[in-house]
Amino acid sequence: MEGDLDSLVKKRRSYLTQLRSMIERQLADIEAAEAAPGTMPEPDELPRSRDGMGTPAWLDELVKE
Repeated sequence: MEGDLDSLVKKRRSYLTQLRSMIERQLADIEAAEAAPGTMPEPDELPRSRDGMGTPAWLDELVKE
């Protein structure tokens, strides 16, 4: 049982390390996007869909593909 417990502890540590790495990459992507003005329109500048529900038109186009 001690071997099983040690294995689980190692797997948990590995999972948390991978999760931290993924989150840090995503945060770096967000920071890069925020630092590059003009690359993304502000939410209120995005065109709205024809349904009037507030869904951005660009999202409608992605879903159709």
